[in-house]
Amino acid sequence: MPIEYIDSSSAKLIYAGQHVYNVPTLIKELVENSIDASSKNVWVSIEEKNELEYIEVADDGDGIKPKNNDGTKYGYKGEALNCILQCSNRIEIHSRNTSDVYGRVLKLNDQGELELNPKAREKGTSIKIERPFAKFPVRLTEWKRNRSSHMKTLVKILKNIALLAPLRIVLSIKGREESIIFSSNGYQSMRERAKELFGFQIEMEKRMEIGDTNVHIYLGLSERKQTLTYWNNRPINNQVKNDTLTSLGC
Repeated sequence: MPIEYIDSSSAKLIYAGQHVYNVPTLIKELVENSIDASSKNVWVSIEEKNELEYIEVADDGDGIKPKNNDGTKYGYKGEALNCILQCSNRIEIHSRNTSDVYGRVLKLNDQGELELNPKAREKGTSIKIERPFAKFPVRLTEWKRNRSSHMKTLVKILKNIALLAPLRIVLSIKGREESIIFSSNGYQSMRERAKELFGFQIEMEKRMEIGDTNVHIYLGLSERKQTLTYWNNRPINNQVKNDTLTSLGC
């Protein structure tokens, strides 16, 4: 039997599913975009009624430059955003760069069809993902079945991100009513942020380089030893990798 090549749309879907595989990883990618844009405040919203309707991440960062109004990239980490688009029905991006007179709204569907219009807003960016993982029904079922576990993972990711910078993050769930699940105050001092987010003091900080990669390890002093590891200023949430790097650095 001859080998048949996978069609382009299926290949894109497989690739996207490997990079953005659940709600916490999707939100992590968008929040990291906000950090790269020098945001001081990030608002994360999840709306679900009978289904997961949309996920929105908004910030007050530098916004997206008009020259980046591209259907495949559009901004700082276009690869991640393109993967998210492949997993969803539509993405709506509303942004205003520091040099813009007005903002712009970009609407993209999963076929890459583009609609761009001017629309006023303050400096910053909001990215709204409509029907995330609509093409992955098994993952939506898994989200419903293990929603509590996914939310705990998401909060842990946001805490790890909020430790590194004086960033205020608010996570809310919208259903029949809106409830705030997590918020950080964005304290200037890392000592204050560690106390707020994890309830411990930073006992030791270790920095090292592995090739072109910068690794930061923070050791917390509390009732039990806690270690937080960051790879190029990105939190490592894989416990095996975390323990391995800790053993090398401490």
